This record gives sequence, C-alpha cells and structure tokens, in this order.
Amino acid sequence: MQHQQAHFLLVGEGNFSFSVHLYKERGCDTHIIATCYDSEESVSEQAFTKSNVQFLRDKGAEIYFSVNCTKLKEYFLPARRNFDRIYFNFPHCGKKAGIKKNRELLAKFFCSCADVLAEKGDIHVALCRGQGGTLADQPVREWHNSWQVVAMAAEAGFILSGIEPFNIKDVGGYKCTGYRNQDKSFHMEGAVNHIFTRSVPFLHSQPLICKAELEGKLMSCEIPQIFLDKIKRNYLDINSKHPVRTINEKLIDHLGRSFTVQKNFSLYPPTYVHDISFWVPDAETFHEIQFHIIARRVSLDTIVSIQLLDRFQHPGATQTSLCYRLTYQSCDKALGGPQAAAMQMELREELQRCLRVVVR
Repeated sequence: MQHQQAHFLLVGEGNFSFSVHLYKERGCDTHIIATCYDSEESVSEQAFTKSNVQFLRDKGAEIYFSVNCTKLKEYFLPARRNFDRIYFNFPHCGKKAGIKKNRELLAKFFCSCADVLAEKGDIHVALCRGQGGTLADQPVREWHNSWQVVAMAAEAGFILSGIEPFNIKDVGGYKCTGYRNQDKSFHMEGAVNHIFTRSVPFLHSQPLICKAELEGKLMSCEIPQIFLDKIKRNYLDINSKHPVRTINEKLIDHLGRSFTVQKNFSLYPPTYVHDISFWVPDAETFHEIQFHIIARRVSLDTIVSIQLLDRFQHPGATQTSLCYRLTYQSCDKALGGPQAAAMQMELREELQRCLRVVVR
C-alpha cells in the first residue's frame, strides 16, 4: 500500500533555510509547500536564498512567492486546502510595527489557516521571548504588552495544544533574518514554538421538550429554563464527586486501552474580565442564584468567576444598585475576546428581560 505523504505549508519564509532543514529532517515522508511574502525578483540576488530555493525545487518541493499569509485560500484550490501542518516562524509586520499591528497580523493569519488546514492538522508559530504572552515566556511580559497569541488564535477557533522551546541549535542550517526588514536575525534566545489545533465548537443549548400521553393524547411542552438547571446537574463536571463521573472516568480509561481517546485542553487559556452594574427595583425579590443561572447559560459555561464588587442603597428609595465582576475563560474551547464581549452584551439583555433589572 502506498504511503500517503503529509503536506506541510510554510508561510513567511525569508531565505527558505527552515524549509531546507524540514526537508532534510522529514525526507520523502513530507511534501513541502514553501511560500514567501516577497517577490522572486527581490530575493533572487541573494545567493543563499537562491541556493535553498534550487535545492527545494530539485527535491520536488513547491515554492511560491508574493503569498499573503492572511489570504491563503486565494492561492490554493479547494481540493488542496487540507494541509496537515502550517508553519509561521517569527512573524512580523516589518520595520517598527507596533504590538497592535502584529496582533492583527496573527489574528488574520489564524483566520486564514482555518480555511486551508486539515481537520486534524496543527499550526506552529515561533515567537521571540516574551511576545506570546504566556507563562512559558521567561520573563513573562504584562498581558497588554504582548502579542496575545493564544487570544488571537481563539478568534479563529484554535486552542494552544502544545508549547516547546525553539532552540536554534536543533534547527540545522536555519538562519533567521528579517529583523526590521534587514538581513539581521531576530533575538532567538528564549524563543518559543506555539502549537495550535482546532477547538471543539461551542454547543448552544437547545430547548428541552417534554412529551407525555394524557387521556390518550400526546402532549408536549418546553421545559422552562429555570428548571433545566435542576435537570442538568453537571454530574460530569471536573469538580463533581457524583458516582456518574467515577463510572465515566473508568469507562474512558478502559476504552482508552483499546482505542485512542483524545480530548484537547488549551494551555494558558486567556481570561476576559467584564463588569456589570444594574438597579434592582426591590432587593428582596432579587435572587442571586437566578443571576448565576442566567450568566452560566448565556456564557455557555465559560464564566468561571462571579464576584460582587459593590452594593449601593439609594437614599430614601427602595432601589439597590449591584455591581458584579465576571471572568470568562474556557479550558477546552477557543474563546476569543470578541466572543466574550458578545456574551456580555447578551447577558445585559437577558438580565433586563428575565429579572426586570435596569442595567446601568
């Protein structure tokens, strides 16, 4: 039986030295498609680059120039949009581009990858020390001063599944250039390789319909949302001590000995903090448990913390103002900043509709 080659796509290649290393390491097991943002004419005068391109073409690799990594589907027909792996080493907008522009580059790149990556494929992004914004960076930058690579990937539906040092000594012949559009190397010490995979999708809750026969007639009705929380007791939750969870774990353990049972969890999942304040017409009729139930439902169980920050009683009136801080985070699904913000907006509307509060 003929062995099927893995297809690796490399974007943002400068002198193609990493592609050469990859071919020498993987050999004929992998078909390499290496792309460069610059035109062929602009790099043809560089002897080192020209030599690498010729080597790769002689080995059957595909080389493409003037490829924009944020619009990958424009360069490949639908039948070819199934790459097993995509590499992007030390991305940068060029010259003295700021953090915001480089974040935008990463966000658009990941969205572009979603169009051409195989379902079980992965994405490798190497960044200089501190740029990624995870605890793997030493020292760790402040979140607002990093490229927030995990959050940018989450916006396209990817989670950080692996992380490892990018050691230049392990990449024979690789010469990283392009620092501020010059033939100079980036600072490679402490560089980190981030590995992303597709996240499982969020499952939006569906209405639960109860059906029963009454006096010979089949009757059906929708279970109110407030009772759904009583029915769905989260027996499989990670903190649950219920016997159902114990049995589930034993079942997965036994199945795993015969079959491959995989569940990806995001490393260093980002958190998003939002505050909400509202007036309660009558404090005695407001039940915080109802607020928690609505928040959990709207956020699809991504709210990991609800903290009461302030409680204010209006002088001479029955109105009470409450201020809560909500923290959004998901360890197994890709949760991006815009999605968390959209959930927060939906929560504001649901609280007004269901609890009759006045959101400030």
